[in-house]
Order: sequence, then C-alpha cells, then structure tokens
Amino acid sequence: MILKSSIHTNFGKLHLKPINLKRLHSLQSRPKTSAQRAHSHHHTHSPEHLKAVQNRLARIAGHVKAVQNMIAEDRDCPEILIQLSAIKSAINGVCEIILQEHINHCVIEAVKADDTEAINELSKAIRQLLSK
Repeated sequence: MILKSSIHTNFGKLHLKPINLKRLHSLQSRPKTSAQRAHSHHHTHSPEHLKAVQNRLARIAGHVKAVQNMIAEDRDCPEILIQLSAIKSAINGVCEIILQEHINHCVIEAVKADDTEAINELSKAIRQLLSK
C-alpha cells in the first residue's frame, strides 16, 4: 500500500511524496542499530527555505506586536479577534511549510537510511500539531 499523495489537515491540503507503507512497517519492526538510536539523519535545508521561514516568522511577530498595540489602545474585541485569527492562520502556514520540507527531505532520507526514529519523531510532531 502506498501512502496518499496528499492529506487534508487543519493547515489545508498537504502534498506528500509517496511512501511505501509495507516498507515503512518493515523498517519500524526491525531492531534498532546503535546508529539509529543515535538518530542518524541530518537536518540540511536550503538557505532559501530558511530565509522564507524566517521572513514569515518576522511578519507574524510584527502582527503580534500590532495586536498588542490594539489591545493597549482598547480597540474593539471583534477587531482583535479577527487579527488573532489571521496570526493563527499565518502560524499554521509556517507549520505546513516546515512539515512539508521535513517530509520531503529529512524523512525521505531517513527512510532510505532505515532511521525509524525519524519516522517516530514525525508522528509525534504531527500529533502535537493536530492537538488543540
């Protein structure tokens, strides 16, 4: 069975590279080597990706500061809530970008290297992201 090429999340539609679930299951059921226990995959992201994420986070920080000013100015609650909703959406967008990059680079490489710990970490991170 091949994992779907996209899933719908709270962050919108997430496009994934196909992963063979039988292969993944066989990797997870094998005893871990000492290298796997040491979490052998590396996080290497392009400077462009890192810059894009940093820019988005800087915009979010500016948006949060603007909401703090709105609160200090005693602006209407509905206006503030609308801005907070926009911040939440922007944060979800950053989460999607980071998750997609992690799947397409780190996790794919980890699966090729039989690094089941990376799969477990991804699963834990997704559960945390989707919990309220």
